[in-house]
Amino acid sequence: MASAGVSFVSVPRTELCGRVAVFLDVSGNRWDLLGPAVAGCLAPQQARRGCAQVACP
Repeated sequence: MASAGVSFVSVPRTELCGRVAVFLDVSGNRWDLLGPAVAGCLAPQQARRGCAQVACP
């Protein structure tokens, strides 16, 4: 998408809901692109603690 001129706000990150990438449209509006979680990244103990971000290998 970056090669097509899409402007990303930050690098993709892993959160409890899955992979998240934030980008801007041509009007400057922010959009969240959500993808499935990577297997093994969502440890149950981290989910119970309410961690907003989970580090993955």
